[in-house]
Amino acid sequence: MLSFLNDIGGIGLLAIGALGLLFFFQWLLIRETLREKRNQSERLRQLEVLVQQEIARSQKALSQVKNLDTLKTETEEKLGLIRVLLEMMQKDSKKDP
Repeated sequence: MLSFLNDIGGIGLLAIGALGLLFFFQWLLIRETLREKRNQSERLRQLEVLVQQEIARSQKALSQVKNLDTLKTETEEKLGLIRVLLEMMQKDSKKDP
């Protein structure tokens, strides 16, 4: 069979066909690599969006915690004043009779 291919230049055709297949498979590999890079870039963009959303949520939660701390401090001050007033009222009620 090889002598037949050799007589008509078949080895050259086989070599060209093999090189053609090699280039075709290389093209497929490059195409797939580029597709994966695009997919990875898209995933990274989505991850960046999620990170930004999480940062915004955390900042909002921190703001709420600060508001609660402020409210707690104000409430404790008011309760302290109420206690002082109650103590004064109790002392006054003990002095009156």
